[in-house]
Amino acid sequence: MKKTKFIAKINRICIGFAGVFCAVCIAGGLKANAEETDDTTILPNVYVEGVNIGGMDIENARNSLSDIFDSLNTKNITLNCEESQVSTTLGEMGYTTNIEDVLDEAAGYGNKGNVLQRFRDTEELTNGSKKVELTIQPSLADNAKEKIEEIVVQYNREATPAKFEIIDGTPNITPEINGIAVNVDGTVDAIEDALAHAGIGDNIFVDVVCDITSPDATSEVFKEITDVLGSFTTNYQGDSGRMRNVENATHFIDGSIVMPGETFDVNATIEPYTEANGYYYAAEYSGGKVVQGLGGGICQVSTTLYNAVLWSELEVVQRQNHSMTVGYVELSMDAAIAGDVKNFVFKNSSEYPIYIQGATQDGKLTFAIYGHETRPENRTIEFESRLISTIAPPSEPIETVDPSLAPGTRNVTQKARNGYVAELWKHIYIDGELKESVQINTSSYNAAAEYVTVGPDAPETPTEPEEPTEPEEPTDPEEPTDPVEPSEKVWRRFMNLFLK
Repeated sequence: MKKTKFIAKINRICIGFAGVFCAVCIAGGLKANAEETDDTTILPNVYVEGVNIGGMDIENARNSLSDIFDSLNTKNITLNCEESQVSTTLGEMGYTTNIEDVLDEAAGYGNKGNVLQRFRDTEELTNGSKKVELTIQPSLADNAKEKIEEIVVQYNREATPAKFEIIDGTPNITPEINGIAVNVDGTVDAIEDALAHAGIGDNIFVDVVCDITSPDATSEVFKEITDVLGSFTTNYQGDSGRMRNVENATHFIDGSIVMPGETFDVNATIEPYTEANGYYYAAEYSGGKVVQGLGGGICQVSTTLYNAVLWSELEVVQRQNHSMTVGYVELSMDAAIAGDVKNFVFKNSSEYPIYIQGATQDGKLTFAIYGHETRPENRTIEFESRLISTIAPPSEPIETVDPSLAPGTRNVTQKARNGYVAELWKHIYIDGELKESVQINTSSYNAAAEYVTVGPDAPETPTEPEEPTEPEEPTDPEEPTDPVEPSEKVWRRFMNLFLK
């Protein structure tokens, strides 16, 4: 009997406990499925970046973290590129944070999960045996890439080649500057990575991701320019326009660098032939005559360079002689310039860069080509101009009438010129002994007639008419004379007398 009562009592206790447990579970389950609202109270000992937000609702907790947001706005980010840097702030670039996720997580302690989980969180946080530390993680906003590009675009630059020049006969090299092309996507990734690993109050230092380009002409390359390969000098003279043209064209060529395998085009380097480009009117050849043209005299520049190239033994790509002879070099040693028709182009056929130095002083024009000498010291060269034939000019002058001249005036404006055919040869010597002779070119120069400007013919002088003469007085007729016998009758009489 007692045993039966005891068992019944135990059953009632179990049933009651089960009922309470079920009620708690039902209530807990409902609560577990409910979402936290801004009215949800955060349990004690929940911290965000060191700030205790326990006992606050979500809105008050958000306000309590305003100082952290302010610090994020002013968080300094330094972007380094090469030897320069620029500083900006996270706020200037634009950013977002995970603050809403953090507050939701903070409010979820003791309010999320099953009943046992909530019970355990509540007990641990309330009695101080547990402390929750949450971290705000900033990240770049969607439009931050455009802003970062605006900031780092200043680092973009073209590569600048090293500069080589001869100063007082000594090579001088100015180092090159590498080109920079900022990789914006790579830089954005680098900033994101730095933000992920830095504390909320840490400043950020990021190396801008760049693609570096080097110029072809570097200091290392120019160190190979050590020797004068060849040089040539001509004397230039004439009117001031011609002399200025020679000096101007030389200036355009001076300092040129030609890398191995590259060609140098004289016409392309010194044009356009305009007054704006520093050229003047001076004498030049055109149609077999000497005329005035812009840039007259520049052919002496191309000719002098041509001979420096010959002595340097570089490859000549294009060269034409003048239509008529010139006085500053021997036959077949000239190189004419005439727009797209005649030009001088050569190739740097050596394995090293070359530097062209041009100078004009005291009526002397000089070109020197610097490079790296590879020819044997016991090898020398000479050039010879060979006259093949002479062409006589036309015997009759070409006359032009100038009505402004006095009748009978005769001015020779251009003397007759002989034409020639000539060849240029290179002789190669080893230890002073001739080993080889190579023909460089054949040049034909036109003969030219004498040009004369004459005055108009003198007008004919009119003759005065003759005075009319008086008619002659008629004269008396002469008395008739005896007719002369015909000679045959005389002969018969003579014969009759003889026969008697």
